[in-house]
Amino acid sequence: MKRVLLAAAVFGLCSAASGADDGVAPAPAARAVPAASAAGSGDGQRPRLLRIEPPRDSARHIGDRLRYRALLVWPEGWVLEPEGLPAAESEHAFELRSHRIEASSACADCRWLSLDWQLFKGPRASEDLLLPATPLPLRRGSERVTLELPAAVLAVSPLVPWDSRRNWLDSVRPGWRVLPFDSGARFAEAGAALAVALAALLAWAWGSGRLVLARERRPFAQAWRTLRRRPRAAPADAEDLKLWHRAFDASAGEAVFLENLDRFFAARPALAPLAAAARAVFEASRRRFFLDEDGAAGPTRAELAALLQQLAQAEFGAARRTSGAGHA
Repeated sequence: MKRVLLAAAVFGLCSAASGADDGVAPAPAARAVPAASAAGSGDGQRPRLLRIEPPRDSARHIGDRLRYRALLVWPEGWVLEPEGLPAAESEHAFELRSHRIEASSACADCRWLSLDWQLFKGPRASEDLLLPATPLPLRRGSERVTLELPAAVLAVSPLVPWDSRRNWLDSVRPGWRVLPFDSGARFAEAGAALAVALAALLAWAWGSGRLVLARERRPFAQAWRTLRRRPRAAPADAEDLKLWHRAFDASAGEAVFLENLDRFFAARPALAPLAAAARAVFEASRRRFFLDEDGAAGPTRAELAALLQQLAQAEFGAARRTSGAGHA
C-alpha cells in the first residue's frame, strides 16, 4: 500500500513539473466544449485556455469598468466570433462593452483576450454580484470550439450611504449641502451702490452748475462746440463769422454791432476782459460783410475757436455764480 501511494505522489510531481514548463498556470474552472463539427480536425491544434485574470473583487461602484483577461493558446487560423459573445441586456447588472486581442510572449501561439464589462447596478447596501460565465466561440473554417471563462463574484457598494428613513432620496447627496442663493440681498447691495453713484453724479453736476444750466442758455458754448468740429488749419470764413454773431445776438437777446458792443460788455462784467479781442473780430467782420474787403486781415479759425472757448468759460462761470446766488 505504501508503494502505491509513493508511486502516485511521484506521478503527481512529474505532472506538475510538465505543466510548469509552459510558463503559465492552468485555468482551474475553464473548460473547452468542442462542437460536433470539430471531430474532423486536420492538425489537432485547437484553442485552449491557459490562465485567467478576473477583475478585482471588491470596492466596485455603479459605472465602473471591469476588465477580465484570459491567456489562450490560439493557433493560426482560429478567429473569435463576436456575435457569440453576450449581448447587452438592460436587466443585467453587467454589460459587455468591448473586447480586445493582444499578443503574448508566453508561447508562440499565445494570445491575451481582454473583455471589458461595465457595472450598471447601484445597490442600496454592499452586496456580492455574480459576473456570469462567458462563452468564447471560436472557429476555423468548419471547425468550432467554445471555451468558457469562469464566473466571478464582485463586491459592489453604493456611492454614498443610504439612510433608512422613508424619504431616502434626500440622503443621496454629496458631503456638502447646497445653500439657497439670497438674490434679494445681492439686489439690495447693487441698488445701494447705484444710489451712491447717482448721488455722487448729482452732487458733481450741482457743484459745477451743469444740473441747472441748460446748454441752450449758453450760446458761446454752443458756438464753440460747433466751430471746434471744423478743420482748425483753415482760415475763418463767412460761416464762422456768422456763427460768431449768432452767439452774441443770442446772448444779448438783440443784434449786437460795433456801436452797442460796449453796452453788451458793460452788462456782462464776466466777459469784459475779452472785450478788446471781440472788438477786433467785429471790425474784421464789418470789413468783410459791409466794406467788401474779402482779403482784409482777420482771425484764423483756430484763433476764433480759442476766443469762443474763453467766452464760453466766462459765460459758464457767470451763470454758475448767478445760479448759486439764486439758490442761496
